[in-house]
Amino acid sequence: AELKRTPMDEARGYSHRQRGWIHYACYPIALLYLVMGTAIAEGGVKWVFTALGVYCVLGGLCFHWMDVLDDGEALLLRFGPLPLFRKRIPYSGIRHVKRDRFRFEHIRRRRHMSSKVRHYQISGWDCVRLTVEGDSLWVGSNDAAGLEAFLKPRISRN
Repeated sequence: AELKRTPMDEARGYSHRQRGWIHYACYPIALLYLVMGTAIAEGGVKWVFTALGVYCVLGGLCFHWMDVLDDGEALLLRFGPLPLFRKRIPYSGIRHVKRDRFRFEHIRRRRHMSSKVRHYQISGWDCVRLTVEGDSLWVGSNDAAGLEAFLKPRISRN
């Protein structure tokens, strides 16, 4: 489905939020660990389960969504709502942009590639593959066509 953009969006640049599902798995696991941590009377094991539960809650809070934003001179990737993970990709460093689809075979091939490959995605299979100074960055998006169209004019200036 194509996103409808308002004139305000065009003036501001690109902005897209990809919503994830991994937090739905994190919270029940966290609850299980926290219950086990409070039900077990042993001191050390209790703290291990409690720490694992807190870790799962924090992981769920980090990966509800990924925002892909125009930051003026760079593309900004932010995971949230707990903003612990983010990536800033300067437009001046992007050499090539291509719309693609992430597949399981890419996971297998990543181990054998000589260059660095980074994958930023929350859900879905559509992505935009960026070549940034010799490295490959795969940026997942439900609006891959829109992201590609937004990035191409910015890299042609470089």
